[in-house]
Formats: sequence, C-alpha cells, structure tokens
Amino acid sequence: MKQIITSFLVISIFSFNLFADNSSVLNLELDLKLGLDFNPTLVIHDNNEKTGLAHEFNNSFLLGADFFFLKFSDFYLGSGLNHIFESRTKTKDSDAKSNITTYHIVGKYIIPLESNIFSNLYLIGNLGYANVNITDTTTTWYGSEEDSDIAITLKSEFGNNNFFGGIGFGTELLDNFTAELTYSIIYGNEKRETILIEADKIRKTKLFSRTTYSLIMFKIGYKFNINIQQSNDKKEVLDKEIEKLKLQKEILELELEKEKLKQ
Repeated sequence: MKQIITSFLVISIFSFNLFADNSSVLNLELDLKLGLDFNPTLVIHDNNEKTGLAHEFNNSFLLGADFFFLKFSDFYLGSGLNHIFESRTKTKDSDAKSNITTYHIVGKYIIPLESNIFSNLYLIGNLGYANVNITDTTTTWYGSEEDSDIAITLKSEFGNNNFFGGIGFGTELLDNFTAELTYSIIYGNEKRETILIEADKIRKTKLFSRTTYSLIMFKIGYKFNINIQQSNDKKEVLDKEIEKLKLQKEILELELEKEKLKQ
C-alpha cells in the first residue's frame, strides 16, 4: 500500500506540472479539520474466526488535513492524513491505549446547492494505509500479588502499514467552512505475547490475529482556496514557439505557391 501511495504522489507531481504548463492560474484547495472519533471499536479474530472479540475505546479527538490539487469538473482528487489522539479502552482489567495516523488518497465529488448558507453537498472517499499504535500490557495475578507465584502477562502490539479505507459525506457552509461525517475501517494484524510465570518457570506463547478497527469520525473544517499565478516565463516561451510555427507555416505555403506557378 505504501508503494501505491508513493506512486500516486509521483504521478500527481507530474500532473501538477502538466496543468501548470497549460493554465495561467492553478486552483488548489487545502482543508484543515478538527473532529471527534466516536466509539472506536477493535475486533480481534483469533484462528480466522468470522466473529471476533470486540473491544470498545473511548471517544478521542483528531486532526486532519486534505490537499486537493487535481480538479476534473466537479470531482477533486488529492492526498491527506488524519491523526487520532490517544484513547483508552472501555474493557475492564485492561490498560490498552491506542493512537492512529492515516495517510491516504482522497477524492471528493461536489453537488452544488442554491443556498445562501450551504454552498454544496459532497461525497468523499479515502484509500490508504494506517499506522496503528495500540499497546496492551495486562498482568493477571492468581491470589494476592505478594503470595501468588502464578501470573499471566498479555502483551499486545499492532504493526504499521495496515489497510485504511473510508467513505462519507459533508457540506460546505458559507463558502469556506465544512462539516463532514465519515465511516472508516482499518484491516491489520495483532501480535500477542502471553507470558506465564509459575513456580519460577517462565513460558511464552505468541499468537498472530486478524484485526478490524472501525471508526466513525465527525469533522469541522476550514477550506483555503489557493490560486497560484503562473510565471510569465513559460508563457513567453510558448508564445515564441507558436510564432516560430506560424512562420514555418507561412514559408511552406509560399513554397507551395511557387511550385504551382512553375507548373
């Protein structure tokens, strides 16, 4: 997935230059967003089970940004990121905490409205990868901690480069403000390590599980419209090339007229 995102950004740079060569003004858009992630839920599928064990986390704040640099009529294309701040699990007897950062391609389709307040509605979709940082280190003692010689410690870690996708809708208010609701899901893997301490003996087991992390995000944002005037240097070069072509055309026409006269 990283390679896909990187390739997209490289292609975008070339497209950016292409548009710069053919337009005197570049119309770009930067959306900065602040929001809340409602009731994020992690589901762990042990042994490829279809229905896994669900862990709910507390609501958490998030920051996001989308940069749109390609426009095709009412469709905008760009790249963006979200950072979801630390959230603690609601599960008892667990100290699991999570924070997530996503990097994604973003597309937006605009539906214009005839309203003084709501400029338009839009559909939005994201596709990319997520760095998920969920740590869970829970120790269970059998008997009191001072007297018991049996304890189980569960260490849970999640890797990076998990698949991330989302879809939603939003509206633009008073031209520059935005309100947006999206549903996203992250597919990844969990590495779980269990350490059993019994009678001065230590046993370790490792387990890898499939995971899905579902997110419902509500965001309020502000849109910056950036218009970049193309430098006149490129325009002057293009004008000179056009003049050369015109002269060559005139020369060819004169040559053709001479040939006709000779005949």
